[in-house]
Amino acid sequence: MLTNDDPVKHCPVYKSVGCSHVDGPLCDFPKCDIIDNMNEQIKELVEQAKCYADEHNAHYLQNPHWIETFEEKFSELIVRQCIEICETEKADYTKYRKGAWDFEEKNIYAEGEAACDIIKHKIKRKFGVN
Repeated sequence: MLTNDDPVKHCPVYKSVGCSHVDGPLCDFPKCDIIDNMNEQIKELVEQAKCYADEHNAHYLQNPHWIETFEEKFSELIVRQCIEICETEKADYTKYRKGAWDFEEKNIYAEGEAACDIIKHKIKRKFGVN
């Protein structure tokens, strides 16, 4: 269900024929207004996924598998970003643990490292990413 602040709700294509973003041939990615409202990093991931889909399939109007390829790659890229956050956080915990003198403080940072590893493992297992 769309909320009032959902940018899709303000899309002229959505208003006239229903949602066609990403999953339909009516969506024009380069000119789509919804893209302008996205976070810059999401835009970069969209571009990477589009390039990947273009390299592995014909244009989306000519090949129905383009959208599947795009969606799979885009999802994979998002999951990889989540894994990267876990790895960055773990590196910070490791750095602080190595700089700590107090045993209890070292243990707190070690627990943070372990938590990051557990979360990363669960993300990988849940989404089937290596």
